[in-house]
Amino acid sequence: MVKEQSEKEDKRMGTDTLLHIAEHNHLTLPRRRFNLRKEISWVQINKGRESVAVVLRTAAGELIRAGKVTTRDGFLSLLKERKRKVRFLATYANRTAVEGAMVSIKQAQSIFPFGCAMNHYILESVDNQKRFASRLRYTTFNNEMKWYSSENVQGQENYTIAGAMVRFAKQNGISIRGHDIFWNDPYYQPYWIKNISPDDLRQAAAKRINSAVSRYAGQLIAWDVMNENLHFSFYEEKPCKNASAQYFSKAHQPDPGTGLFMNEYNTIEYHGMRLQIQINTRTDWRGIL
Repeated sequence: MVKEQSEKEDKRMGTDTLLHIAEHNHLTLPRRRFNLRKEISWVQINKGRESVAVVLRTAAGELIRAGKVTTRDGFLSLLKERKRKVRFLATYANRTAVEGAMVSIKQAQSIFPFGCAMNHYILESVDNQKRFASRLRYTTFNNEMKWYSSENVQGQENYTIAGAMVRFAKQNGISIRGHDIFWNDPYYQPYWIKNISPDDLRQAAAKRINSAVSRYAGQLIAWDVMNENLHFSFYEEKPCKNASAQYFSKAHQPDPGTGLFMNEYNTIEYHGMRLQIQINTRTDWRGIL
């Protein structure tokens, strides 16, 4: 199953473009005509695991590769090609072309916030710090900002390691995504949380929001307010059903300029979960908005 491709390609080649799917082993997907309207495609095969390539044929017969992805049965796999050919024209000051010019290109900065997570080991290795500082422009922390790291004992907050990592990132121009304020999986809670009353948990959660968000106000590009909220419901089951909506509202107050997100996984890739995920998503976001 292949859905619509790029609007830019649509304008360039016309809507009546023929899509070809490369066939490998037992994979057979029929050729079909479709309108190119979106920037991404999803590929799904009906059995096995395959490498699938999509090629677009223009009206003039030119074949243009639109991307390649490894996919497997039961999953929708993202197929997107961001590479494009670029032509350079080197000229003299009078705008006449320079014959046989050698051009050297070095990327100074990336616009798309692509990066990776880091942990407290970055503080222990000068070599790792140099590698991160020279290559990374965007990061999140594995565990250091999570509640069980900053308040392992109730009432005793410790942001020493997280604070040092924030300072390192800021000194080297690395943008930080705060991950996370709450994790809805019951397994990943501060151990003392599981034994307190709903009223006490409500107060502790409010304190956690104000403490974490206020501490890093203006220093992060985003906060993951709720982590894995569509798969788990620890806070909805204990404090109240609309806990997520309350947490988003309260997290906005100490730092209104920072974006707030819900972080998730397998929301569209695994077809067996899609319906329930869609129901949970609608329910959660109606309350939040």
